[in-house]
Amino acid sequence: MSKKIITFLLSLLCLNVIFLSGYYKELSYFDHPIDYQCDWSNLFLEGHEIDLKAAELACQKLKGGYYDKNLHAVIPTDRSQTEKEWKETKDYIAHVIGPLPHLPASHNILWENHSHTVEELLQDARLMAPSFKADFQYMAFVTGTTAYFGPDHRNLIKTHESLSSKVQRDATILGIPEEEAVAKVGDTLRGTLIVNDLMQIPVVIAEMVHYADCRKAQIAFKNLWVENRESGYVGIHAKIRLPLPKSRALATQCYMLAEIQIHLHSIVDGTEECAKERAHLIYEQARLENFDYLTLSAASKLLFLTAMQDILKSIEEQ
Repeated sequence: MSKKIITFLLSLLCLNVIFLSGYYKELSYFDHPIDYQCDWSNLFLEGHEIDLKAAELACQKLKGGYYDKNLHAVIPTDRSQTEKEWKETKDYIAHVIGPLPHLPASHNILWENHSHTVEELLQDARLMAPSFKADFQYMAFVTGTTAYFGPDHRNLIKTHESLSSKVQRDATILGIPEEEAVAKVGDTLRGTLIVNDLMQIPVVIAEMVHYADCRKAQIAFKNLWVENRESGYVGIHAKIRLPLPKSRALATQCYMLAEIQIHLHSIVDGTEECAKERAHLIYEQARLENFDYLTLSAASKLLFLTAMQDILKSIEEQ
């Protein structure tokens, strides 16, 4: 390696250290209540922009907090204020969205998959995936939104492991046989439509209703913005009852359930750094550790509250 390259790298390293030390001093009051000072250089180098924004918001409105290296999340000091700010912001955005133009049908709770084993349900999902994905991408095109199926489209169909785990968990919680739990799974096939602003939501919903009519399917919407979930999660979900291709062996029409989510770009942006994915990682990590649930809830709500600040700005600009 030449001397010039070595000199350049050393200079770059010095600049980085200077920047980080200045950044750390600026936020040195962001302390754990038990006199623990978080490692801001580590937080910066991890590259999670949403966490840095969350830390800034906690400093401004929530009496500070700390970055938990094990949970990989910012924990606000004032959890009650976090809850209050999250709920008020969420409720305001829900008010701006307004009531959904197509309300859930009262009988949608009776919708079921035709399949009664994990293997059969995955087979149906693989059969329907190409047309579902194509229709999804067309809906995104005509509404000016973005179709998203997870990183590298890997969330289009649930994995066998994930589906089996869900079925076993639901069967245990609900006290029902596993084949009945399989029949109730509503998101083996799923995708997300990412909207850039709130005004697109009615257009997207209208197009989804049109899509269901064209496919001779049924659709029901659930507005999670009006709910108060402990995780802080917000969004709009739609359950779709899709008809399966007819088989000569079966006289009746068979169906499978699929899910479409509508999320604002501030919540889901198609990367693993967005608020939804970061919040999901918190809970995934928590399954491996013995974390206090109130701590998890506060960290997750702070992430969604941070993302909602951009939504508020877009509302003010309109």
